[in-house]
Amino acid sequence: LRHLAVPPDDSRRVLRAVAEPAEGVVRAAWRGEPAPSPLPAVSDGPRSMPDLRGRPAREAAIEAARRGLVVELHGSGRVVAQSLDPGTEIEAGNTCVFTLAREIGTLAPRPAPEPAPRAAFAARPSTGGTP
Repeated sequence: LRHLAVPPDDSRRVLRAVAEPAEGVVRAAWRGEPAPSPLPAVSDGPRSMPDLRGRPAREAAIEAARRGLVVELHGSGRVVAQSLDPGTEIEAGNTCVFTLAREIGTLAPRPAPEPAPRAAFAARPSTGGTP
């Protein structure tokens, strides 16, 4: 601090905060039950893989992560395939790859619709005068 031209502390001029408990003051100390965890605990034993096909990517990833799986997502949208078959015995740390698509049953984007053909107008015979 010397090179910034900041003078050293003068103990006679510096205020220091000191926490001294005042008489008659009771500190608040509420110790309720701990809040329940929204995620179930991951057990060390084997479990079975659920069928997550058709679910949104986020929902499937959360469900798999709750079971202790490492999740890989390929694509975007809903789950159309999963690397671990439903009912397969799984353990925490296994990797599950979800293939995602915007529509169930398709892995490629839908092609653009073709334009509708224009209606052909039949030429009216001219009557030689104004209509």
